Amino acid sequence: MKISILVFDLGRNSIVRTYPIAKVLERRYKVQVIGFYWGRIFDPYRDEFQYVARRGGSYPLFAFALRDMLRSIKGDVVYAFKPRPTSFGLGLLAKLRRKVPLVLDIEDWEVGEFLDLPRLSLIKDFFSLWRPNSFVYTYMMERLVGLADKITVSSSFLQSRFGGVKLPHGADENSFNPDRYDRTEIRRKLGIGEDEQIVMFTGTVNPHKGVDEIARAVKLIGGKARLVVVGGGRNKAYIERVIRSGGDRVTFTGYKPHAEMPYYLAAADVVVLPQKSTSFSRAQVPGKIFEAMAMAKPIVSSPVSDLPEILDGCGVITENRKLAEELSYLLSRSDVAAQLGARARERFLRLYSWGAMEKVLGDVFESFTNRGNEG
Repeated sequence: MKISILVFDLGRNSIVRTYPIAKVLERRYKVQVIGFYWGRIFDPYRDEFQYVARRGGSYPLFAFALRDMLRSIKGDVVYAFKPRPTSFGLGLLAKLRRKVPLVLDIEDWEVGEFLDLPRLSLIKDFFSLWRPNSFVYTYMMERLVGLADKITVSSSFLQSRFGGVKLPHGADENSFNPDRYDRTEIRRKLGIGEDEQIVMFTGTVNPHKGVDEIARAVKLIGGKARLVVVGGGRNKAYIERVIRSGGDRVTFTGYKPHAEMPYYLAAADVVVLPQKSTSFSRAQVPGKIFEAMAMAKPIVSSPVSDLPEILDGCGVITENRKLAEELSYLLSRSDVAAQLGARARERFLRLYSWGAMEKVLGDVFESFTNRGNEG
């Protein structure tokens, strides 16, 4: 059987969720990854697949691009990621034209992202009808999710809103294995001193991620503590705010290829993911949390979305105002940090590894296997 995976924008970090799911599906099925992009394919995952990619555009000419992309869909089943016009909308066209089953994955509350915008920005986007994924079209897609044959979701919030099967997007237990990396040697190569304490954030730097809160906490801790941000973002004003908050205690590495993420995580003393509570973040589960768990890192996060459930017994859940206090404690108690990391790895292997994901995905796609040859 062949599965056509539709990504709404290959140039954005939404591929972070698509990647592990596609890789797990490749264990049982043939997979093609299809998507539009505005600018360039997202750097950390640019070389992970042989993408069927097409440069995006604006309406009305974009309608012709949709028609052409529809011809590229060769799967016996279509798996659309996000209820957006350029993924789910394209999937609905394939379902109607080619009579193929359509599975929809929902990792974020897309309408909630628009609702978090300042009122003026939301009004402006409301009338931006030339943009394929603008608010009006996204709202329409959300109203049509019931047309999908099956739904997978990333969080309890989304499951309660849309139904479907909860599918956390975990990490590869073999690549993200702390036993494969020499922490001391990696830190030496990265120019990190033996006595430096590395607080790490990985991923896209957006306001709801709370990276400025980490920077403030690290500056408050002082001593040898330093924040290393392995990632980047488009919001330059917010990145500058993060730098102002932490001063010379903040280092940005920029985006790194996904294959190098275990290498950087191996150098960390603590990983922090302090999500702020917004309409968007309450529905979201950051995929980077599973990579940190896999690498047996102590993790500090916020009581937002499913994070308390995921880190139950193996991480620290705290309000951002107490972030400096919790970080200071973990940095001063390496024994406690190591115990938390070991329990995080154990829980990851049981619930969030690619092996665990394969069982869930097998159940979702099992009923479709008679539509084509497995491979």
